[in-house]
Amino acid sequence: MSRASRDDDTLGCYLEDLRHRNETVRLKAAKNLRIYVEAEAGEMSRGAFSNFMTETTKRIYDLISSDEAHQKIGGIMAIDELIEVPCEDNETKTIRFANYLRMVFHQPMLMEASTLTQASRTLGHLARAGGSVTADFVEFELKRSIDWLQSGKGDGDAKRYAAVLVLKELAENSPVLFSPLIPAFFDHIWVAVQSDSKPIVREAAVEALRAVLAIIAKRNDEAWLRRQWFSHISDQISNGFRAAEAASIHGSLLVIGELLRNTGDFMEDHFEDTCQIVFAYKSHQNSLVQRATIQLLPQLAHFKPAHFVHHWLPACLSHLIGILTEGGHHYDAAFGAVGEIALAVGAAISPHTPQIIEHVSAALASQSKWTGGSADTNEALRCVSKLAKAVGPSLAPQIESLVDQMFAAGLSQLLLAVLGELARSTPSLLPAVQTRLLDCISAVLSAPQGVDDGGEMQHIEAAGAKVSLECGHAEGGEKDVPLAASVISASSPVVLALCALSAFGADDPRARSLVSTCAVKYFDHESPLLRREAALTVTSLLLPSADQVSAALAHDPTARRQVLN
Repeated sequence: MSRASRDDDTLGCYLEDLRHRNETVRLKAAKNLRIYVEAEAGEMSRGAFSNFMTETTKRIYDLISSDEAHQKIGGIMAIDELIEVPCEDNETKTIRFANYLRMVFHQPMLMEASTLTQASRTLGHLARAGGSVTADFVEFELKRSIDWLQSGKGDGDAKRYAAVLVLKELAENSPVLFSPLIPAFFDHIWVAVQSDSKPIVREAAVEALRAVLAIIAKRNDEAWLRRQWFSHISDQISNGFRAAEAASIHGSLLVIGELLRNTGDFMEDHFEDTCQIVFAYKSHQNSLVQRATIQLLPQLAHFKPAHFVHHWLPACLSHLIGILTEGGHHYDAAFGAVGEIALAVGAAISPHTPQIIEHVSAALASQSKWTGGSADTNEALRCVSKLAKAVGPSLAPQIESLVDQMFAAGLSQLLLAVLGELARSTPSLLPAVQTRLLDCISAVLSAPQGVDDGGEMQHIEAAGAKVSLECGHAEGGEKDVPLAASVISASSPVVLALCALSAFGADDPRARSLVSTCAVKYFDHESPLLRREAALTVTSLLLPSADQVSAALAHDPTARRQVLN
């Protein structure tokens, strides 16, 4: 087979995988395409590589032009990977890529949200990479986006959504070029923040506002000028509340969060009034408004903890515990808010922990129904972790009874993180945690491979799996990995069990027994990831640590000489 034919086959293989419906396959194909193109750049003459890149970008254009969203996203992924690949005619490549992305935004009403999001991120990457033509396409996209913020009915929602996605990315990745348009941004962003009928548009608009506030914070403007911008935003928030529409109230609450997060001490003088406003809307009939108030409570607590504890903490926790008692759509948000408030106020939350722990227990009692836990039980787990960190060892007696319940849905990365925090913040619980965890690890590692063990093992979802590509011609690409091995992910139960054994078993003789009876059998597993984790676990538990070796050498001069020799 000729070199040209082989190259065409390899390129075609990667491009075909970019059409795949599975996101993981597309991501891997895009990365392998970059590796392949970089390898070809080192082997081809300049002229040959220029022709090769022309052919490659034409075929990416075919993907971008597809009517299928997953194929269009595959083309965008390919652009994202190839942006920073060195090319003699980099200006032409940049212009082509900018035009391809412009095609995606040309008719936003026909695009899925995921396509527009991927395209805007890639546009931001293209702007960040820089080059002689960057200013031209960035200024075009900025002006078009500002115009689209003013779109009327019909396709207005779609255009505003595309506009705020682009504005966010360009504010983050090209702040110098964005700065002259900050006044125009503040003149027109409020339609998207407060008046748009779709929550996804309002939330994306607030993310764009956050990015612009970050630009203002980094500029060397006079303090009075920054306060002028912040006062303008505060006035717009008030206008949104006066409009008394659910969309405008929701948008205004979201913007309050950005002022608390990004304006330094500006909110000091407005803090009490802000607390009163947030609490005034906590029982609003609109669900999004209710959720926004719940999510603002921790931000208020973090902003001015002493004031919040003295004036608002009891009322705040009464409201959140009431939500936990009633259940409903905001159950997870309430747990999240309680945990963050605990971190903000510390031991001041102690009088309320018995009630909170009672609700955590109720949530954990139901988690065995879920694989990996539901959103509610995951937030309950995080809440326990944050309470322990906030209150410290004195909380141990209250949460000791929760340890068994935490394992009801099996091992997960979240569970291991929570157990780690409990071990640090409440050391007296470490023996109980180790005992229960080692039982769980033993059940996972001893089970026949691939068998679901009554909740201790989980099925690995294909969408999150590492899928091998049939073509791995480029250096660094994966190939010839059996499918059974390729679907082992970092969140699979065996991998988690091996990691947990290494992290929690260092001073426990039972852990060394598990190493010899269970962990070593994975040394010859077909999955590279499992072999690696098994090796790391065995060496971490059976070999002395670097500190132990150093200490031994310091006390034994003979041993030191032997090592040096």
